[in-house]
Amino acid sequence: MSYRYGTPVVSNLNAVSETSFMTLNGSLVSAGLDANVSAAVFWGANDAGEYMSGWTHTNWFPGAAAEGPLSTNVTPDRIGKLYYFRFFASNSFGQSWADPAHSFIWWADIRTGSVFSTW
Repeated sequence: MSYRYGTPVVSNLNAVSETSFMTLNGSLVSAGLDANVSAAVFWGANDAGEYMSGWTHTNWFPGAAAEGPLSTNVTPDRIGKLYYFRFFASNSFGQSWADPAHSFIWWADIRTGSVFSTW
């Protein structure tokens, strides 16, 4: 992760498999020098790096994100398939991406409530 002065700092944490969805967890480590932070998690079957348009799915958090934990529920299209995710944050100073991407496999019908992140 490269850091630019004033930009927010975001990190990936883990993914938790539930019966009908996955919970993707990350953290807004710092809002930077502008607390009006927009945050999202980008996810899909391919790691598109820092290219928004390359990701299959995007889940934006409503309003200004506060420093601390970020999590959202997603429903992958296939059980047993490998997926990737990256948290993203931006403010008036710029944007940042969590690096590296984390991966997960949704095991909905096999293990519920288990942590399945790999990185």
